[in-house]
Amino acid sequence: MKILKIAVVALGFAVFAGSGYSQESSDPAPAVDMGEAEGAGVTGDRDSETLSVDFPDAEIRTILRNIADLFELNLVIPETLEGRASLKLRDVTWKQVFDVLLTPVGYTYV
Repeated sequence: MKILKIAVVALGFAVFAGSGYSQESSDPAPAVDMGEAEGAGVTGDRDSETLSVDFPDAEIRTILRNIADLFELNLVIPETLEGRASLKLRDVTWKQVFDVLLTPVGYTYV
């Protein structure tokens, strides 16, 4: 039984250590599903790459950061941008995700 617990803990550590993901808050980890967009953000035409996202009750800032990281975008978020969103979209571009998130709170992107 003790060996099983150690193996489970070691496996859990290996999964989290290898993922490169660190969570700063107690919010549930948002899921980003690349779907059909293999290598999004790596290819030269990232504006036409699509993805599917599922962010249940996540900080808008966190969603923006995750999408920016995925597509290797430069991002400056003003301190005044606050709020949460629940978002589930399929086969959308990063620009569409930004529009859906930022327009209702009175922001935009350039």
